[in-house]
Amino acid sequence: MSSKFKTIANGLKLVKIHRAIKFSQKLYTRMRRDARNRFEKDFWMLLINSIFGKCMKNVRTRVSLKLIELYTLKNLMAIHQHKETIKFDIAIYVESAILDVSKTFMYDFHYNVMKNKYNNKIRLLYSDTVSLIYNIRTLKFFNDIRYNLFPYFDTSNYPKDHFCFSENNINQPGYFKDEMGGKFLKEFVSLRTKLHAYVACHGCTIKTLQHGKTIFFYFIAGSKKRLDIYRTNQSELCSKKQLKAIKRVGTTRWMSISFVYLQFLKH
Repeated sequence: MSSKFKTIANGLKLVKIHRAIKFSQKLYTRMRRDARNRFEKDFWMLLINSIFGKCMKNVRTRVSLKLIELYTLKNLMAIHQHKETIKFDIAIYVESAILDVSKTFMYDFHYNVMKNKYNNKIRLLYSDTVSLIYNIRTLKFFNDIRYNLFPYFDTSNYPKDHFCFSENNINQPGYFKDEMGGKFLKEFVSLRTKLHAYVACHGCTIKTLQHGKTIFFYFIAGSKKRLDIYRTNQSELCSKKQLKAIKRVGTTRWMSISFVYLQFLKH
């Protein structure tokens, strides 16, 4: 079912279609799927991401900059000119289609699969374009995967002696993978998209930071379920040849919950 019909099935009322764009699309993830090592896998993933990034460029923000050197003054000047014409030659519909397909998979899995399965026993802690982190209250989560959720998962990264291990859906598009490889999260904190950290039950600490300033996460050990802490983040700003130090105080909320499963799923 396409994303349009899925949104209508979930309550969206379609009033009018103003215009539409038709284009052909082909699968281009085969090389990453057939990668034989980590380098090839990361290489093809970055190549695919670069194509996606090229298709989402905003040509309106491009500048016209010219460097001029005056022999009399022996100075080099940069002149910023306004563009007289803007050529819209970027296939932004590719970016729109990719995000549309990805969000359709994510929303359909969350609302029609996980919410139907666990009802009020599940809470979504974090999500982005391709990732979901859940707080699930259940007795045996792996039994749920094996007997109820198996058609939606790629469990090829589980240990081979794990009873949920299977290579039937290995690296296939459209399936979710447990990023922890069968292990659970003990603590998790997220400030915004692409800025989160977590501690696994086996003691491994993972910190993710993209497109932001360096922030150090402090994990609190103990049995408290929730604890608000304050940390100061000092940054330096340069304005009119004067260096100023500005302190910002941010609030972070930490979770350390017993008898629940914190699961990190990635599409």
